[in-house]
Amino acid sequence: MNKTASTLQSFLTFLLKMKEKSHLKIDRINFSEQKEWIITQSGITHYTGGYFNVTGIKSEFSGDEQVVFYQPQSALTGLLMCQIDNQIFIQTQARVEPGVTGDIQYGPTIQTTAANYMKYHGGKPTSNLEMFHNLCPQTNLISFSMQLDLGEKYYKKSKSHHYIETQELSETSENLVWVPLEVIAKTLTKDYFLNTDFRSLLAVFDWDAYLKRTRGNNPPLSSEILTDFFKRKNSYKNSWKISGIDKLTGWQLTDEGIKDHCNSGVSVNMYNITCDTREVQSWNQPLMEAKGTGQVVLLMRKLAGEYEFLLSIIEEFGLNESIAIGPSFLNYPKMESKKVEIPGDIVKKFQHSDEGGRFYHNDSKYVVYEVDQNYPISDGQYWVNGFTLKKILAASNMAAIQLRCICSAVLKELNPNTF
Repeated sequence: MNKTASTLQSFLTFLLKMKEKSHLKIDRINFSEQKEWIITQSGITHYTGGYFNVTGIKSEFSGDEQVVFYQPQSALTGLLMCQIDNQIFIQTQARVEPGVTGDIQYGPTIQTTAANYMKYHGGKPTSNLEMFHNLCPQTNLISFSMQLDLGEKYYKKSKSHHYIETQELSETSENLVWVPLEVIAKTLTKDYFLNTDFRSLLAVFDWDAYLKRTRGNNPPLSSEILTDFFKRKNSYKNSWKISGIDKLTGWQLTDEGIKDHCNSGVSVNMYNITCDTREVQSWNQPLMEAKGTGQVVLLMRKLAGEYEFLLSIIEEFGLNESIAIGPSFLNYPKMESKKVEIPGDIVKKFQHSDEGGRFYHNDSKYVVYEVDQNYPISDGQYWVNGFTLKKILAASNMAAIQLRCICSAVLKELNPNTF
């Protein structure tokens, strides 16, 4: 039977119900207490060769180093959507993740890696995989893009964003539910409620164009930021190379975990996890932890009645070409992360955890400020209109994941005819 959460209360209730049903339990263990991961002085690898590796990277120029996840296979994420009488429904997934604050969040219709949907774990198949892998009758691929992942946590990882339209509200499995977009819109600033991939998919899509409500000439596309972005991207020489953890001077791998010696508060530890509602009910895996809270800031201003947004060109060693367009300010969760103070009004805010399948309580505070028209900007920062921002979000491998995530909070400003 099809399940539909037609009100905000039923949307909230369904998540709580699935959390109770999961019976999630997570315990930290030593590396020697598990048999699923191969531990060597150079790093950590799953015995199947799939999922991801924990390894080190080092800059040949500066000598800087970092422990990262190396996952060369692209992740598959997507939304299954249905439009009925000018109302959009999205099939969402109540997704238990061991590392997120609160244990469970709503994710997109599908969020999986190659190792998962190829069933390296030997468990249940990925729901709705055929909708996103095959051309099914009565479905339509609306758009597709490749998007960047966390550039200081992964080495050269990207993910695909798919948007599939179906003509009816199809049957759902246990943890999936159809939800009207207008109900989802009421939760965009709710703490620890929508996961990173769901927020990213919501921000990247042009909802006004999908509903065909917008008409007339498009506003001009800002060329300054794009000119600077491509100039930096084309001239950048990436000096970061994979290095075994035993070759790093600031990190140590012991039976208790991977620790750093530079007081960043970042570590990698092993956990035993049980959950009744995942593809397998019991498994071991490493999770990266970071003491301290990150900060993601997006500034906006109103100029001649239209909103503009302040974006920054950023450099992150883990990205394919190391350059991306990010929010106004970005600080990853670390022990001593310098926070910026903004002379403006907070108009949106929410607390958020990085992906709970790889990170343990890596939390950041996301804040949108409205500032004065004459707010001073730095080199590499540019004010752009909403049309330009939407084009940047929709382009492949251009927008940083934190920019996509925080833009989920300003969907009304970006798509005024839908929200």
